[in-house]
Amino acid sequence: MKKKYILFFTAVFGYVTAFIVSFATLTHFFQTPKPTGFIQNFVTTVNPYKRNPLSALITFNTTQPATVTLHIQGRDGATDIVHTFSTPTTKHFIPVLGLYPDYNNHVSLTINFINGTKKTKKVDILAEKISKAALINILRKEDNKAKYYFLYDGLVFDEQGWIRLSFNANDGLLYWMGNEFISESRIGGLTRYSMLGKELKHYDYPKGFISFTHDIGQKPNGNFLVIGSFADTTALINGKEEKTHRDFVIELDYHTGEMVNKIDLAEILNPNRSVIIPADQKDYGANDWCHINAVDYDSSDKSIIV
Repeated sequence: MKKKYILFFTAVFGYVTAFIVSFATLTHFFQTPKPTGFIQNFVTTVNPYKRNPLSALITFNTTQPATVTLHIQGRDGATDIVHTFSTPTTKHFIPVLGLYPDYNNHVSLTINFINGTKKTKKVDILAEKISKAALINILRKEDNKAKYYFLYDGLVFDEQGWIRLSFNANDGLLYWMGNEFISESRIGGLTRYSMLGKELKHYDYPKGFISFTHDIGQKPNGNFLVIGSFADTTALINGKEEKTHRDFVIELDYHTGEMVNKIDLAEILNPNRSVIIPADQKDYGANDWCHINAVDYDSSDKSIIV
């Protein structure tokens, strides 16, 4: 009898133990996070806005927030382009800039999920051939950082001589400012574009203003400085009221495009100083006394330089 009790209690203990172990295992299964790190809806669009043929936009979703490192392989041993998008998100819009024309570019994305999962996605992007010739490329140095300014659909080359950017500015003058492209035309105003070529905002010039410029400036608050002429504006030149050209600086608000400042240089400088311009180089004769070709802003003393 005693032996039967021992066997009975042994069996019960075994069942209870098995139940506890099974319940603990089941609980652990439901409480432990399932593996994550899936990539969904991966799409690559070359030249998405039809203005920058050496660009692409990669879009995709992830099941968990992740950061992304973009890697464009350099051609023939050239330096790779690497950039990390460090804000975790589940909806990814990755701009790819600096593709080689007429070449199958090797691009990879390293996707780092916040739970520690890491995945790599590789894609080859064929960019179109660029046949137009480079016109003007000007390199400005500011604090040892290069800035490129280029005119009329100009091109940017890398150190090996490969074209890495070509932008269609619709026959406007094109500037690279603050990670945006600014297209400026003589009568059509300014237009801001993203680096991919998406139009961000257009600014009309105030009535009567015509820009005849080779340059625009930008203030630290983003406002644009544009140089040109106002119709029917005159100045006293050699004792005679003359209609003048290229002697105004206007400031356009970055957000609204409204003119917030207007500077008539004929009220500051002496229009009779036109003697410094040889007669055969005056576009409009004696009234082309100033002929501004460039404008900039000096933060050190808050001055405008022309």
